[in-house]
Amino acid sequence: MELQVFFDYVCPYCYLGIHQLEAILQNYPEIILKPVPVEINPYGENGTACSLSDDDEDTQSDYSYADWYKDLKPHLDELGLPFDYPQTDSPSYVAIQGLLYLMAIGKDFFGYSRRVYNHVFKEGISLEDMDLIGDDVEASGGSSTDFKRAIIEGTYTQAMKANNALAWDSLDLEAVPTYRFNAMMQLTSTYGHAIALKQLEHFIANAADSR
Repeated sequence: MELQVFFDYVCPYCYLGIHQLEAILQNYPEIILKPVPVEINPYGENGTACSLSDDDEDTQSDYSYADWYKDLKPHLDELGLPFDYPQTDSPSYVAIQGLLYLMAIGKDFFGYSRRVYNHVFKEGISLEDMDLIGDDVEASGGSSTDFKRAIIEGTYTQAMKANNALAWDSLDLEAVPTYRFNAMMQLTSTYGHAIALKQLEHFIANAADSR
């Protein structure tokens, strides 16, 4: 039974959601996790952020850091997650390609993701630093040298773009994180509202029971 999870490394709701998912899936060894990392604001070929739609810009400008921190805090506290220096304006494409490299060689998703999220939400470090992400790749069982070569050669650029297109165009997701077993079983965030731990547990339990 395969569970897709769509997420970004600079999304505070995904930071919460991936940690929730790690805790829950310990009880469901039969579920095969398929991470689908996407960019909330995909970057163009020249490394600059692609434009949001007018509607998206209006929504985000109306919803401040204080608003989403207030929404997230009780959920973060439930898991004991720090939230000290969020760098949510940091581009995530280097970290995403680090994960795609690790997935291609069968390495651990959660361990790598914890390291990357710590940079953004605990240490306040931008994810643009290839050496930083290379160290995370190495700590997760990969080769920093091979990862950097893959970045330079663009090995995973098309896979990242395909994930973006799947999430935002084909599936027309409203937000991330989104959890998807199939077209009929999907749990998706709405902008500015966290998915509670019990809500995610209930969704996964129902899916497991329906096998």
